[in-house]
Amino acid sequence: MRISLNSFAIFALLGSVPFASIVRSYPTGYIDVVETSKRGISPPKPPPRDPSHNSSPPKSPAGSDPFDDKNRVPSPKGPFGDSNVPSSDSGSSPSPPGSPPRPAAGFRNFAEADLKLPDTVRDALRTKGQQYITDLDAAISKQDVSKKVASMEEKGYQGQGVPGQVPELKIPPKFDPFGEWQINIRSSDWVMDDIVKPGSKTIVKTYEDPSQKAMIISKSYNNVNDPGGALGWTEMVMSNWHSAATSKNAPVSDLKYIIRNNIQKPQNTKTDKNGLVLNTRAAMNKAFEEMEKKTTETLTLDFNTENKVEMQQISILSAQIHVARVLQMLKDYRGEFKDLKITKLHLQHSDNPQSDSQHNIVIELGR
Repeated sequence: MRISLNSFAIFALLGSVPFASIVRSYPTGYIDVVETSKRGISPPKPPPRDPSHNSSPPKSPAGSDPFDDKNRVPSPKGPFGDSNVPSSDSGSSPSPPGSPPRPAAGFRNFAEADLKLPDTVRDALRTKGQQYITDLDAAISKQDVSKKVASMEEKGYQGQGVPGQVPELKIPPKFDPFGEWQINIRSSDWVMDDIVKPGSKTIVKTYEDPSQKAMIISKSYNNVNDPGGALGWTEMVMSNWHSAATSKNAPVSDLKYIIRNNIQKPQNTKTDKNGLVLNTRAAMNKAFEEMEKKTTETLTLDFNTENKVEMQQISILSAQIHVARVLQMLKDYRGEFKDLKITKLHLQHSDNPQSDSQHNIVIELGR
């Protein structure tokens, strides 16, 4: 519905708009009223420009839609088959200039340009993600021989095993994002691994607490700060957990939770070796929508589900690097982990009141 913007029209409109509607204004002098529903809000189409007016509706910055081929930014491939990006796969990412204001928490968040997941992309992602799951199942079934756990020091890396380091997640004390799983991020029992080479910046940063059977993947900069390095992401992360567990005389196979915190919107399009677009935040947003779960609540996806829609979301998320790399690590080190699998994905949207405005995934392991 399009209405000429004047003071009388505004007051008349606001008096008649249903509670579940949104009014969006444009500098062209028009406003759109968009009906909402339980499943979400359909994004409004901007009105055509009024030739008599000097301003025009704000445009999204170039490259803001990662699923639009014309915005794709080619970049070199890393050892995991993912393209290089200028930032870590977990960390803060400011909104681009001119971004629309963040809407109220609900079933969908249209302020994020990374929401779109076309059907063709989703089909390919489901296939890719299911292959990671199948490969791990096959390795367990055949009892494949595990890779040898790498020594960081022998490979020229430093920074492993700094005890008593409370995770620097920049989460204010009033938030307890992982308390739902009895994970205390403020415990002094955490061990920090800030992996570097002499003269380099952080390559991988993790925290491990074997007493809580948990580890946090805080930063990952392999492709940026260690391109073509002697060890890849899965080898570094496994080495960190193995070192922390053995130093505390804890079984390596006791690992239960892997936290991927503060998952950011890619600043450049991230693709796999076949050019398939990867975007964990988009996949998370889509899972909340498809499962009809409020973004203010935790969404748990169970790998043992018989729900077709739930399994589709699991497959899509399993294709994303934040989950796929964990599946790969469990496969590569099957023997060390004694056949651990991912049993559940717990998703926290940035609308969750405990998340401190972050997208988080708590990956639960079991057998």
